[in-house]
This record gives sequence, structure tokens and C-alpha cells, in this order.
Amino acid sequence: MKVLAFVGLSGTGKSYRSLFVAKQNGVDYIIDDGLLIGNNKVLAGISAKKELSKIAAIRRACFFDKEHIEQVKNAIQKYKPDSIMIIATSSEMAQIIRKALELEEINEIIRIEEVATAQEIIKARKIREIEGKHVIPVPTFELQKTFSGYFLDALKVLTKKGDVNFIAEKTIVRPAYSYLGKYIIADTVIKDIVRHVLSKVSSINKVASIDVSKYDDNICVTANIIINYIDLDKSLFPKLQEIVKEEIEKLTCMNVTKANIVIKSIKV
Repeated sequence: MKVLAFVGLSGTGKSYRSLFVAKQNGVDYIIDDGLLIGNNKVLAGISAKKELSKIAAIRRACFFDKEHIEQVKNAIQKYKPDSIMIIATSSEMAQIIRKALELEEINEIIRIEEVATAQEIIKARKIREIEGKHVIPVPTFELQKTFSGYFLDALKVLTKKGDVNFIAEKTIVRPAYSYLGKYIIADTVIKDIVRHVLSKVSSINKVASIDVSKYDDNICVTANIIINYIDLDKSLFPKLQEIVKEEIEKLTCMNVTKANIVIKSIKV
């Protein structure tokens, strides 16, 4: 199976352009926000737009639920697509989805900047931030029975692939989480998670300090520790990095790009 990833930051217009990008690349099946979409129909899955909070929506879109995973995997086995396109906010998120659904390696990553101008991306982000509008690339009647949120409009876009014109029908929605308010994870929460993980390691005498840097949906964490000399084992630290990364991603659904462990001093 040919697997593509269409990536871009949240609210930059990926879902709006997804059908066009799919047609351009000869792809008939799309994974978008927890849904398997094929030939303009929802074939399996649960839309992340149904969730009541942003964090729950991210977990749904990344396929953290086992029943959700099995439902979509069974549909993929049933329809046996030759190719499929994963829509994600980053290449890391695309890989998380690919692994969860046990798809082939990603052959190509297409970025939103390749198909939209800087002005179009800025406009899309403003609409998302101010009006809370989201696009789901299927007709409205496909969503009406299951969607929990506001239907704002049905959207038909005339587009072209080679010499062929076709109409791509989409639905503009406002998910519940976009009008209930913002969901923010404070740096102190990230620090508490890291501190909790490291407190379980007997060879660490003390966690001196933790620094957190956030940009978009990504996190960089640096933990400064004091370690007991008698327990000093260099092989421990790569394992600690993995554990810290996994725990933060599991509990917050944010991508950890760096998990630095710094030995500030050794207690003898």
C-alpha cells in the first residue's frame, strides 16, 4: 500500500485542501481526525470533532483508543485501498497514526506550504482562531447522525485534476470544544509529570530543576538531576529519556521533540 502524509499546523487548511491533494496524487482514501474516508463517504472511525475537549480530540485523532483502532483497521482490510493519505499536524503525528493502524511506511510527506500560499495559510488560521470553524472533507448528510457540534455550512468546491473537473463536497463545522473555551496545559503540569517519573528511579538523588519549552504542539524538556555515585550507570539515561517522552505524550498528547537528562552533580 502506498502511504502519503499531508501535514501542516492546526488550522492551516489541510482538510479544506485534502480532496484536491488526494486526487492530485491518485489517492482515494484519507485518514483525517479519526475518520477513514473513501469516495466521499465515512467508512469507519469516530470524528475527533465530536469530542468535548481539545485534548480528547487530539487523542481521538491520534488513535489512542483500542476499539477505535480495530474498527478502522478492519475497514482498511475490508476495502483494501491501494493508497491512503494521512492528514496530520506534523510528520511525528503521521507516524503515530501509521503505527497505530499498522500501515506501511510513509512513502511521501506533502506539506501544506507546497499547496497553499502564505497568505492563504494566514487567512485559514485567523478563521480557525476567531470563528472556530473546521472543515470535514465529506458531505453534510454523512455526518448529521453522529456529529455533536454546530453545522455551519455545506461547501462545494469545483476543482480540477488534469483535464477533469470534479466537485469536492465538504462540511464546515464548529466542534463542541471550539465554543466551550480554551484548553491549556501549563508548564507546571509537564514539570510535575517529569518529576513524578524521575522520582521512581532509585539512582536519582534529587531532581534539581526542570525546564520546559513549548512551540505549537511540540515540547522540549530538560531535567537537571543529582545522581548517586554508587548507582551510576550510563545505560540508564537513554531509557529515562524514552520513559519521560512516553509519559508526557501519553498524558498530554503533545509531541516531545527533546527529552534532555542533565547530570548537574554526583552525590558520593
